[in-house]
Amino acid sequence: MAVDYSTLKKGGFMRQKQKNCFSLRLAVVGGNLTAENLKTIAEVADKYGDGHVHLTSRQSVEIPFIKLDDIDAVKEDLAKGGCKPGVCGPRVRTITSCQGNQICPSGNIDTYDIAKKLDLPASSTAFHLKILEEAGLLRMEKQPGTRGTVKFCNRKVDYITVNLIKKNADIDEIYSAEMPVGAFSSCQVTPTCGMFGPDGFIGNEDTEYCFYYPERMKAGILWTSSGYVKYKFANGVPRKRTIKKVSISMEVCSEAPGYQEDWKSDLTLWINDVEIGTWTCPGDFGARRGRLNPPTWPNGSTQYGMQVIWEVRSDGCYLNGERLSRVMVDDLHIMDHAFIDVKLGNKPGAKYEGGFNLFGKHYGDYNQDIVLTMEY
Repeated sequence: MAVDYSTLKKGGFMRQKQKNCFSLRLAVVGGNLTAENLKTIAEVADKYGDGHVHLTSRQSVEIPFIKLDDIDAVKEDLAKGGCKPGVCGPRVRTITSCQGNQICPSGNIDTYDIAKKLDLPASSTAFHLKILEEAGLLRMEKQPGTRGTVKFCNRKVDYITVNLIKKNADIDEIYSAEMPVGAFSSCQVTPTCGMFGPDGFIGNEDTEYCFYYPERMKAGILWTSSGYVKYKFANGVPRKRTIKKVSISMEVCSEAPGYQEDWKSDLTLWINDVEIGTWTCPGDFGARRGRLNPPTWPNGSTQYGMQVIWEVRSDGCYLNGERLSRVMVDDLHIMDHAFIDVKLGNKPGAKYEGGFNLFGKHYGDYNQDIVLTMEY
C-alpha cells in the first residue's frame, strides 16, 4: 500500500532522510508546555524515537526517528499526556509569543492568552478570513505554490475606529458637525505653540500672531503650552426641539517641549460659557508615530493623542462614559442661540497647566476633526 506522505506532512510528520523515519512536530502554543507535557514527550521520544528531541526556532518541539508503523501508537500516547501533533506546509503552524505581562516585568499585554485564541484549525481560519475579506478589511490573492495554489493575505486598512452611539427610545433625530482644528473663532496661546498643515508649519513656531493667519484653516494639528481655543458650531437643530444630549469628541493630549509621556495637563471644556468639567490628560505622547501622521510631520515631537468624548445629558456630564460633573443639558441653553460655543483650555491656576495638542483629520490616531453631536 502506497504511503501518503503529503497527508502525513500536513499532520506534523515530516519525512526524514532515513527510510520510513519521520520527525514529528508537536502542537505548542506560545512556547508553553506543562511538566506533564514534557514527561509525555520524553517518554514518547524514548519509546518510539532515539531518545532526543529538537527545539525549533518557532518555540515548538520535534521528536525525530518516529517509525512509520508507530505513528498511530505515538498519537495515542501523546494524547494521554495532553499533547498532539502539529501541522506543516502552507498553513497556520506554530503560534509564537513572548511571556507577556503575566511573567515579564516589561510586558504590556497577556500575549500567551492572545496566542491561544489565534491557535485555530485551518478550516476556522479560512472561514474568518473570508468574513474579513467580504468586509473589505483583507485582500486575498491566489498565487502558484510548490503544490497547487497558495492564498496570500494582505490587510487593506491599518486600523479601525468604532464609535457606537446609543440611541434612546425618546430620541428622534441626531445632528452632527465636524470642525477643523484650525477653524477656531478666538484663542489665547503661549510658547511652545504652533500649527502644522499640508504645506508644513503655518507661520513661525512660538509666535502668537501666526494663529490669526487665514492659513490656520488648513491646520491638521495645533499646540500651545497654556491658554485656550474657542470654536463656534452652527446650531443646525430645527427650532422648538428639545435637546436630549450634547457630545463633543476630539483627539487631544498635553503639550510639553518635544514630548513627555507623563506630562499632565488639566483640560477644561466650556459649552456656551458653561464650565462642563475638567479632565487630567496623563501625558504628551510621542514614543511612537501617530498612525495617520504624514511623512512631513517630524519625529521627536508629539505624535498622537487620546480620543476624548464629553457628553452632557439630562442627568449630568460624562467623559468617556464616566461621570464628570453635575452640569445638565438644560444648563447649556442650546436653543437660545444660532451657534454653540465650544472652548477647550487650561484654567488659570490649574494644578497641571500643561497645555494641549489638538489633532485633526490625517494626524494622530483618529481620522476626525472636532465633532459636535446633538440628540433631540
